[in-house]
Amino acid sequence: MIKFMKNKEVADPSELNIVKTDQSFVHIKHNITIRQYKFWHLIIRSFGEQLENGVEPDSNGFFYHSIKDISDFIGYEVVRSELKNDLEGLRVAPIVVNYLEKDGLPAEHFMGFISEYKVLSKRVGFRLPSVIENIIRNKQQNQQMFLLLNWDIFNSFSGKYEAVIYKLCRDYVGVGRTPNFTLEKYREYMGVEETEYKEFKELNRWVIKKPVAELNTSELCDIEIDVEFEKKGRSVVGLYFKVKYARQNLLELPLTLDSSAFKDALIKLPIQDQTKYLDQFDSKEIYASIARANAYIEDLKSKGKEAKIGAIYHKAISERWGLAQIEEDLLKEREREAEIQKKNLAKQKQEEKDKELAALRKQDEKMLADFLVLPDEVKHNLIMDMISKVKSLKNIHTSMTDLYNEFGFDAYLQSSAFKGNLIGAIKEQFKPDEEKVNGDLFDE
Repeated sequence: MIKFMKNKEVADPSELNIVKTDQSFVHIKHNITIRQYKFWHLIIRSFGEQLENGVEPDSNGFFYHSIKDISDFIGYEVVRSELKNDLEGLRVAPIVVNYLEKDGLPAEHFMGFISEYKVLSKRVGFRLPSVIENIIRNKQQNQQMFLLLNWDIFNSFSGKYEAVIYKLCRDYVGVGRTPNFTLEKYREYMGVEETEYKEFKELNRWVIKKPVAELNTSELCDIEIDVEFEKKGRSVVGLYFKVKYARQNLLELPLTLDSSAFKDALIKLPIQDQTKYLDQFDSKEIYASIARANAYIEDLKSKGKEAKIGAIYHKAISERWGLAQIEEDLLKEREREAEIQKKNLAKQKQEEKDKELAALRKQDEKMLADFLVLPDEVKHNLIMDMISKVKSLKNIHTSMTDLYNEFGFDAYLQSSAFKGNLIGAIKEQFKPDEEKVNGDLFDE
């Protein structure tokens, strides 16, 4: 029989009064009392520890635990009549699991928190519902499904709502926030009856603000909690809790040492393994190794093969699967930076080219303006000389002649080709190093 340790002040992490609780149970409706809730977590812990130590149920499927050890762990002597009532409450309190059958059709599975129990002279025997037992027995998910819960903190709560909110928020401290709840779902989750706290003001006072305040002012509580409300207009329609570590406690081990390294892990790696990996490898490399391992695990599952997640993670991190990914990502980043630099250089060259063209256009317009103030005879001779030079190009010669005959010195306004040839002729006729005509041509 695996015994619970009695509360005592210790510094050795191996002796810390830590309870493993199943993270998947977090969405059960908590319509049981605080004492029943604590008993149930002790039952779950006892069952898990006995399995881990190779203890199987008796021929009738019962596991057993000492009443004395329960009393020691709770912190006071358990009254047998109360114990019977609480176990009966756990047996009849409903849990409903929604799932899909193999044909894809929805189904519901109904059960109690425990299926059967026995109260003997010195021991309690119990059987768990098949769904809960299968979760705990699933070796592939064993570490994924369980997290560390500081019993000394949990057992100090006198109110059910405090304990339920603590358990919920402690499950999600590594994420920083809980899932969203509609008010209806929150009432169901907290086990609030339809006849209780009908007005939001009362629900908020007794089932939200008060327990959160109790937790945040508790000297033992190792997390800080803030509630965030979702509103529709002026009405509150939902909520979630923001959560972070309040302090480090000798009786508590953090769920993760480096969230950036282990945040995508499908299971919660033991704290000692996390420490060992972080001592040997960079957190980014660990993160990349876990990502590669997750892809490998997904591939195994798609082929119907068993995936021993913990062993795969150990192999992936130890063999540095993520190193190649980091190098590949680094190469892609360098290529991306080179491409950006190339584009920026091309953009800079184009801007310089556009600037030069703009300066040339400005110079051309200045030349044209200076040309237009010259004596008419000078302008006429230059234009006729320009037209004569394209005499061999009959169509162009005819077009330019007709334009000049019809519009005179304004012909350049009617044709970009005429204007271009005229500016070229002006440049040819009046070189920049020649004396300025009327003191204006080519003047800046």
